[in-house]
Amino acid sequence: MKSGKPYNYAIDILRVSGIFAVVLIHTTSKTLELSHFDVIRLPFSLFLNQSARFAVPLLFFISGFVLQLNYPKVTSITTFYKKRGKLLVPFFFWSFIYFFFVYPQPDVPIFSGTFFYQILTGEASYQLYFIPSLYILYFFFPFIHRLLIQMINKRWLLILGLAQIMLLAIDYYYFEFKWYTPIKTALLNLYIFSLGIIACHYEKEVLAYIKKRFWMLVGLMVLVLASMYYEVRTLYIHDETIHYIYSQWRPMVFLYTLLFTSIFYYLFQKVNRFGTIILFLSRVSFFVFFVHVIFIHVYWRFIGSYLFSKSAGHVVDSFWFEPSVFFFVLGMSILTGYIVQFIPKFNTLMGLK
Repeated sequence: MKSGKPYNYAIDILRVSGIFAVVLIHTTSKTLELSHFDVIRLPFSLFLNQSARFAVPLLFFISGFVLQLNYPKVTSITTFYKKRGKLLVPFFFWSFIYFFFVYPQPDVPIFSGTFFYQILTGEASYQLYFIPSLYILYFFFPFIHRLLIQMINKRWLLILGLAQIMLLAIDYYYFEFKWYTPIKTALLNLYIFSLGIIACHYEKEVLAYIKKRFWMLVGLMVLVLASMYYEVRTLYIHDETIHYIYSQWRPMVFLYTLLFTSIFYYLFQKVNRFGTIILFLSRVSFFVFFVHVIFIHVYWRFIGSYLFSKSAGHVVDSFWFEPSVFFFVLGMSILTGYIVQFIPKFNTLMGLK
């Protein structure tokens, strides 16, 4: 961290939490997939999977918050766009790695329209869609920022929030929007991205509000999480549509993310220990985001299939099986990031800050 640069310790911890939750979503999703989504036999796997669903909406919130923190006034749009381009380097690097080595597609000609479409939309691997969606919001940030800071008020926040919930409800309960994926994801996260900007701008007022209603918010979060788990389980058992499990864009997740973010942002404000560890984890967080899918493959190829065959028949075994997968994948990803940081000129290429 450079001297004088705007920095928020609590946001750094939230970012790390969000990336860890992304890993948990993907490790538990693999278990559910291999069990043919037997949510009755593996309730703990489903619960962990759903309890981590705050991850990607939280990362959009943090992106808005950090942009406002670093650019309280966008004096030069050109300079702003140039500085935002850094994340594209590891995005394209890892897109090529996944396209050619992890999920090779010999039927897709190199430099064809399909090839470029998959690279640019993040379809080379299932976690990469986040980056092009984020860049759409980056592009509009100077205009969103100006509009929000000058014109927004409680009434408009409520109206836009209700509109966001209605949009999420339509996509989740009635028919899934089949738009160009990055545009759809950006649109469904525009509101929470904007809330990040507003929360940074009115940080003291937001913290005062959370402090006054802290235990009420905790109770609501527990209630929403329980309702979210019950809803997903019931909907999936009813018609076995995987969309109900996998979708992160739904009203319950939106509310859960807001509550989770509020509670833990307030709590993390009080944390003043482990600074070196948090800074390191923040430094490698996007590297972990990019690389962890590879270690999921490694785990299941050499360890997971055997352990799964020994454990999946018993509900109680998921209590040790899921944590073992998660900590292996997370630990190997962090360890690799620690090693890679010492390789000259690889930091930017591979996603290390």
